[in-house]
Amino acid sequence: MDNLDDLLGRLRDLPADPRLMGMDGVVMNGVSARLERRTTARSAALAGMAALALGMAASVAPGVPAQAAALFGSPPALAPSSLLAGE
Repeated sequence: MDNLDDLLGRLRDLPADPRLMGMDGVVMNGVSARLERRTTARSAALAGMAALALGMAASVAPGVPAQAAALFGSPPALAPSSLLAGE
């Protein structure tokens, strides 16, 4: 078996693989994509927690009782059902 120092010396003298020249851009694109996904997930979690807190606060706060309003501003006396009934 060859000496390890000789093998490493021969490896050092070999030319670099040309694929290594474009590796920086690929790695940086991967890092930025991962950070973007993490930021998106964090934003979605924050929005969900804010919606949950707002819903809980709205359910605890006293509200005004619901009251029906006349449809299109017409009084209920002009509704077809009341006109047919003769009221």
